Amino acid sequence: MFKIYDMNGKEIRTLHNGYHNSGSATKIWDGKDKNSQLVASGIYFYSIVSGQNSLVKKLTLVK
Repeated sequence: MFKIYDMNGKEIRTLHNGYHNSGSATKIWDGKDKNSQLVASGIYFYSIVSGQNSLVKKLTLVK
């Protein structure tokens, strides 16, 4: 699962919610929320969850 959150922890968008084969994968966020509206420039967080493992990292969106 790959999700984007705003600074308040509100879910902005789910980019992938399902199974991936092992190995590397690429996800591209178009800067839109789950309603297809462009979000503002700023700090966001993304989370990746795979089985029992999870990762949260910060990203900066600059337009």
